[in-house]
Amino acid sequence: MPPAGPLAEGGPLGAGPRGGTTGGFPRGPGGRGRRRRQDPDVVTLILASVVLGPREGILDGTLLLALGAVLGAAFIKGTIGMGFPAVATPLLALATDVKTAIVLLLLPNIAMDLILLSRRWTGFETLRRIVPLLLAAIAGTFVGTHLLVTLPAWTLYLGLGAMVLLYVGLELLRVSWRTPPEREVLVGPLAGLASGVLGGMTNAFGPPLVMYFYSVRMEKLEFVRSIALAFLILKVTQLTAVLNWNLLDGPLLLRSLLLTGLALLGMWGGIKVQDAIPQRAFNRAILTFLFVSGLGLLWRAARLLGG
Repeated sequence: MPPAGPLAEGGPLGAGPRGGTTGGFPRGPGGRGRRRRQDPDVVTLILASVVLGPREGILDGTLLLALGAVLGAAFIKGTIGMGFPAVATPLLALATDVKTAIVLLLLPNIAMDLILLSRRWTGFETLRRIVPLLLAAIAGTFVGTHLLVTLPAWTLYLGLGAMVLLYVGLELLRVSWRTPPEREVLVGPLAGLASGVLGGMTNAFGPPLVMYFYSVRMEKLEFVRSIALAFLILKVTQLTAVLNWNLLDGPLLLRSLLLTGLALLGMWGGIKVQDAIPQRAFNRAILTFLFVSGLGLLWRAARLLGG
């Protein structure tokens, strides 16, 4: 079942059925046709700006929102090592729909985690420690992706909005707990399962993983390695699930690849300035950003329920 919404419909010059339209032009006598006005979708506007450069009438509020979501979220990930899905998905979903936003951001996620992991890789010790968590998360990802396909749209907006606000609330309340080493084998898979289900459905894998890794008191470098490795494996798993449910077609794949280039540019900027920005002030800005995004998604869910 292909994703619904404006991003799922292809570009404004999509091929039509035989005897109907081709390339956005209705067929007439002699194979000639008259131009038919079509409204371009958001990602087509993004690609036009990225590939062709700004054109008159292309730069509108929706395009700026989508470009800002990808660039800003990638910058955050380059600065603190996480936060790309939590920021980019809700903002892109406000401009399009949750399903398409999740699919489009898969490849940028994978590319950035590969880069982060290559900068912090020291061997397989981290992998061995979190294997139980990863196995449970992989199973949960398929469950979450199935829910993404089968649940009505309002539940996806509600789930993503609630997850964003929960993450903000926990950060503000400084909620934390300690997981003793002997309990890691039990708590780790539970955290992984929760992360997989939520990530497959809302693209927000991070909060359960972050809370768990903090609870086992990992030192900074091991924490960054664990997050990057877990995100990489889960995103590859999510990509497999998305392909299994036919959510990623050729046009969306091309658009995701081009958005990957945009994301890598933002990430490069974040890596360059990560030591120049006060972390505490920057985190407050991120939380404010997420809070507004979460409220927007809950408002959209309420509108769908009330409509």
